[in-house]
Amino acid sequence: MFRSDINIQLVTKVILEQVNMLLNPNVFPPDRYNMVEVFRSIFLYYIRGICTDEGARIAAEHFARL
Repeated sequence: MFRSDINIQLVTKVILEQVNMLLNPNVFPPDRYNMVEVFRSIFLYYIRGICTDEGARIAAEHFARL
């Protein structure tokens, strides 16, 4: 249930850079940000972006349980 119109290599690079940013304490100081929440936000937007409408609905249901 993933979109067929995306450049997966580019999208993969973007998510890896976002994870690197998450791990940088100068960008997201752990005493100021909940790392689980930041990771969940990054990952949720990533998943929504690569999914079809049906896939996004399933992903939203899954994340609502977490």
